[in-house]
Amino acid sequence: MRIVLLALSLIALPSSAAAQPAPQPRQPTASAVANLPRHLVMITRAGPNFSKVREHRPEVEAHHALWRRLQTEGYTFAGGAFEGEPIMGMTIFNGGIDEAGVRELIKDDPFPKLGIAHYEFRTFIVVNGSFKLEGS
Repeated sequence: MRIVLLALSLIALPSSAAAQPAPQPRQPTASAVANLPRHLVMITRAGPNFSKVREHRPEVEAHHALWRRLQTEGYTFAGGAFEGEPIMGMTIFNGGIDEAGVRELIKDDPFPKLGIAHYEFRTFIVVNGSFKLEGS
């Protein structure tokens, strides 16, 4: 009986009350995407020798000094660690620098050479929000 009543109530609904597909979020057009800001992002993954990092104290200090210098000189917007592995961290570079430029800047970073970390690069297209700081 309930099924019959349910079926009849659905038939009796006005057409405007019929199920409508959920509105889909608007996707940016190709031309709109072409004009969006882009930033190079570096993803840091544990290398095969990550477990041996404690054996390389001077190299760890050199790695940290390099990345502090890049931040101080304005090359990076933000960088930091994720909790857990295999993705250990991420660095977002300020606009205007490409992967070749970053690879040149980090050529003396000991972590990749020692197999402690592996870096992957991606281009991040800023669709929502911005990297503008308050007051800038």
